[in-house]
Amino acid sequence: MNTLFSSSPYQKPRVQLLLFFGYRGDLFFGLQAQPGRLTVQSALEDRLNVAFGEVPRALQFAARTDRGVHAIHNVATCWSRELPDLAKVRQVLSADKNDGILYVKCFVVDRKVHARGSARAKFYRYVIETECEQVDASEIGAWQIAPWLDKKALETAGACLLGEHDFTSFRGGGCSSGTPIKRIERFSIKGPFISSRSRSKTYYIDIVANGFLRKMIRNLVGTLVEIGAGLKDPNDMRLILEAKDRAEAGLTAPPQGLTLMRVGFLWPTPEKSGLYGAQ
Repeated sequence: MNTLFSSSPYQKPRVQLLLFFGYRGDLFFGLQAQPGRLTVQSALEDRLNVAFGEVPRALQFAARTDRGVHAIHNVATCWSRELPDLAKVRQVLSADKNDGILYVKCFVVDRKVHARGSARAKFYRYVIETECEQVDASEIGAWQIAPWLDKKALETAGACLLGEHDFTSFRGGGCSSGTPIKRIERFSIKGPFISSRSRSKTYYIDIVANGFLRKMIRNLVGTLVEIGAGLKDPNDMRLILEAKDRAEAGLTAPPQGLTLMRVGFLWPTPEKSGLYGAQ
């Protein structure tokens, strides 16, 4: 039986769609739909509406990013009753519309493929520009700060985050995750790289985990910056984790330095199988 198209005499046929896409987070009020506000979801739905003549149903996302957070590769699934010419659909979806949506790809997949249920890992990168003579809070793509950061202290503190932990101390308000226990598979700090436009230095903080709490990365990065600047000791990171108290952690880093780079995604079809991305 072809499971791409259903099936049962009690169900009308439907086509399951898998979307890969990116976006400029500074142009949106977050990812999920909000009445009267431009969001990633509403912009993507506009494209889908043009491509299909209607908005496909059950649009779900692998990663739900906050306002101002960028993405190179997020994943969504939805379904439609009918599939127009796939080549034309892809052309419409991937066209440059100057609407903040980027890199759109569309595939027809098995009905078992689901954006949230099939996601296995997420890779985020946070960019910090240090030793800035003038700090521009509106800078897109990086958090500009004045202090010098001790990279060794950052790496010592970051090593405490590897493995499975209760990340309650870094959990933002309004988080809907069923558990604060997450597993960080990879943590690395690249840099410092000297900026071509100034004397500032840039660091890339890369984190791969099986999942994240709301504002978890931004709270982690804010704490790391306090450690790197000498306001906290590197060994405080372990104590903060054990405290399970948000008040023990540091400040919340702004969203503009954070980008979703990749989603590790289980794609069980004959052509694509195994974990896709974020390895």
